[in-house]
Amino acid sequence: MNKTALIVTIGKATEPTIKRIDGLNPDLVYFIHSKKSKENSLFIIEETNLDNYRFKLLDDHESVDDAFAKASECINELKKEDFNIITDFTVGTKPMTAGLVMASIEHGCDYKYVGEANEFSREDELGPVKSGFEKNKDQENPYEKYAINEFKSGREFFDKYQFSASLENFSHASDKLNESDLKLRSDLFIKLVSFYDSWDKFNFHNDLASIILEIESNSSLNEYFTQEIPNFYSQMKKNLDFLNKNSNPMYYLPDLLNNARRRICEGKYDDAVARLYRVLELIAQLQLLKFRIVDEETLKEKRTFQIDKEKLKKKASKKALAEIDSWNPYGWKYSNKKYLERLDLSGDYSLLNILSSEKRNDLEKTSQELYKFYLNIDSRVKLRNKSILAHGLNALDKRDALTIYKLILKQSIKICPNIKKEMEISKFPLFKEE
Repeated sequence: MNKTALIVTIGKATEPTIKRIDGLNPDLVYFIHSKKSKENSLFIIEETNLDNYRFKLLDDHESVDDAFAKASECINELKKEDFNIITDFTVGTKPMTAGLVMASIEHGCDYKYVGEANEFSREDELGPVKSGFEKNKDQENPYEKYAINEFKSGREFFDKYQFSASLENFSHASDKLNESDLKLRSDLFIKLVSFYDSWDKFNFHNDLASIILEIESNSSLNEYFTQEIPNFYSQMKKNLDFLNKNSNPMYYLPDLLNNARRRICEGKYDDAVARLYRVLELIAQLQLLKFRIVDEETLKEKRTFQIDKEKLKKKASKKALAEIDSWNPYGWKYSNKKYLERLDLSGDYSLLNILSSEKRNDLEKTSQELYKFYLNIDSRVKLRNKSILAHGLNALDKRDALTIYKLILKQSIKICPNIKKEMEISKFPLFKEE
């Protein structure tokens, strides 16, 4: 690309444009003008001996929208012809110059300005620059300088839970910025997005505590988060309170429900139902935990639910134990294994149903309600088995996912009465709430 085209807006003054053309010596000049200012364009052509030029007439020289549209037309036309495009917004009405600058930023063009050479360039320090006192001044694109687009896109992708794209934008912002408060901010957002990306994938680690400490210990970051995005920051601190409870298995219930809700918001309905399938099983496992038959040491160390056979024998009648024994063709009471064979979703609820028939505890009513709910919803949840992400070729839709979500959320209240409160403090922060 070795041809240079200059786009200029034309108003009353002509000398700044003449100076720009003489200094730049472009291969083509595109004049954006009003009906009255075209004569000035012709004067400039004569003074600079231009032989390659074009005109773009504005319908309304006091309309930013018209100026932006016409400038964009000029830019797109010249781009097709492989010109290197430079714009000059020194003269013209304010709407004309504003429209040209906006189009230049939008299309990534360099834009320039002819201003004063020194403090004596203007009469009484005001008014137009005097002839012979002009100076060409290149302009920095604030969108590039302050990485505005990257910050904007990074925030938008974060709100859509597209963390990889968000991370890429904030990384690009960091690369553009020099050592400054903005760079410090972009580097912190990189840590922040990485943290929520890991949490969204159930890779639990509490780096959030160190991120919040970094914000609190830096006056610039603290001012930005508390003044510019206070709701986002407040939710982060609620998240930290929630994460500090993660030693409790109940912690996973609101987290899984929120995760399912995020997948619904993304339109990933099959993924959402997969998480809801796990919530349905977790509800049974948490209820079984209340019967004190789950080995707590294994749950704490390996984060897996194992039914201790010796504990189960103390909680169930001989009739109940015989029924459980019938699940395994080789029996389980006399095997060397300490734990009941690993149970699936139906096994967890079948065991819950058996234990709910015992009269030795106060868990009977809730356990029976949970089992009945499982029988009613099991067919709905098994829609996933027919989905393309499981064993079939069908795709679940939003209505399927939302119906299952609402039913399981309602059922979760039986096992965790404050589930909605826990979901509220564990939901991810959003920029768009600001």
